[in-house]
Amino acid sequence: MFAPVVMPICASCGVIAPRMCQACSRCGAAFASRPMTAPRHDAGGYWVGVRCTFQCRSCGFAAPLDQLDVDGSVECAYCGLRQKFEPSTWSEALEFAHAVGDLAGPEPEGRFPDPSVWIGPANPFRDIGETLTFSEFRQSGFEMTDGLTIPKSLQIQAAPGFPVCARCRTTLAVQAASDGRTTTTCSSCGDSATFTLPDRARSFGEALVAVVAQEHRVNRMNATVMAPSDAGVSALVCPNCGAPLTLHGGDRTIRCQFCSAFCRVPGQFLVRSGQEKSTVRRESAASSKAAPERTRLHSRCLRSRGV
Repeated sequence: MFAPVVMPICASCGVIAPRMCQACSRCGAAFASRPMTAPRHDAGGYWVGVRCTFQCRSCGFAAPLDQLDVDGSVECAYCGLRQKFEPSTWSEALEFAHAVGDLAGPEPEGRFPDPSVWIGPANPFRDIGETLTFSEFRQSGFEMTDGLTIPKSLQIQAAPGFPVCARCRTTLAVQAASDGRTTTTCSSCGDSATFTLPDRARSFGEALVAVVAQEHRVNRMNATVMAPSDAGVSALVCPNCGAPLTLHGGDRTIRCQFCSAFCRVPGQFLVRSGQEKSTVRRESAASSKAAPERTRLHSRCLRSRGV
């Protein structure tokens, strides 16, 4: 196979920068005349930026999912209802994300072209990286779980990309271990983060090998969310010293002004406080093996040529 193609990315959020676009459709940042590029992974493997929502069965809003929920339930970020969620639902969604990461442009053959088979005309994701940033997948129908009929409402937007430092807008050095632990380091500011992939998530597909998301970070504490007051107002306090914390827009990390401890703000608190309108992005890594969709396209193209 050929070496993977060079992928330009948005310096602000890390998703692919389409060649025909002037600004990122995900975060709105303008692209430089020579966009930043993702580091090559000649040994295989690629990152996919993912945004997920599910339709709350109480309020009906599309509630964000900012982590790989594997405990069988999810909580609506808007109304607070905790409801049943079948973890195996992730398998179909992550297979879609895997296909986007493998087959997306800016070249019509995807990230790892095969010189023996031309799939460009049949590639459903060939425009990603050219005119589009992401592709979307929506589940529908129902499934039976513990005798209950649960609607399938997971919606996923997937875009090729690479983890970047939100503060310095540079690509991060990433080390993904075989046990599901991933460490990222910024060469500019020195910030180092460690993330873990839940053991059960490995059953969602062997292509998923790592995850980078604030809710999966293990070397930084969560800010404590206090119970709502009689007026329905919640507050954040430092998990280290108990002092009140002040939000700065939609920042996911806060430094306590009293003890100087850093902590992260839960994504659901940002949604309920009106600071985060959109779903929270996370990244997941796929292995070097081809996505099932690429294999199906190969077979289809070979049959059409009578091979």
